Amino acid sequence: GKDYWKDFRKIIEPVRISDAKYATLGLDYAAKTPEGVSAYKATVEGSTVTMTKIKDDVIPGDCGVILYAEPGDYTFYPNEEEKVGQIEDNQLVAVTENTYTCTGDDVGKVYYLGLDNGGKATFVCLNENGTIPVGKAYLKLDAALDAGAKLDVVFGDKPTGIEEVQGSRFKVQGSVYNLNGVRVNANYKGIIIMNGKKYMNR
Repeated sequence: GKDYWKDFRKIIEPVRISDAKYATLGLDYAAKTPEGVSAYKATVEGSTVTMTKIKDDVIPGDCGVILYAEPGDYTFYPNEEEKVGQIEDNQLVAVTENTYTCTGDDVGKVYYLGLDNGGKATFVCLNENGTIPVGKAYLKLDAALDAGAKLDVVFGDKPTGIEEVQGSRFKVQGSVYNLNGVRVNANYKGIIIMNGKKYMNR
């Protein structure tokens, strides 16, 4: 295929995830998500960024994603299966060939993953002529927000509407499933679905 050694060198460079536990990633090849890493796409509505976990743990090439993992170095090996569809409704842009520089029409619409004062990961507006390095990704809005507006980040797959269940009051009736729809027994710990409702089984 393409310059084999160039590809090979790139593949073995691990991605570092800092103490903030988040990083962006933009690869020009489809890659498997390593054990312990979750990859998310981002959709923006107004000033809310909704993060949705990518299914099948395969990141398409030329697709920007946000990674979440414990701090450390992770290697993203190419996905052997050739065809990987693009991810719908993703507003993260991968930087794969040259450093991205924010100019012209993009000013005010481009956000990078930074840290807030508390050391938590957040999206920060990239200044004019600010840059994003190759191998990373940035968030691009359709329109600039008001000056000083903050983006709220929401994880779309964080369970909502969960009823806390205290052991003694909790009687399992009928079939119980985990969030993947797999049937589990009454001893299963975590979020379960019973009679169409979500419960936390501790």
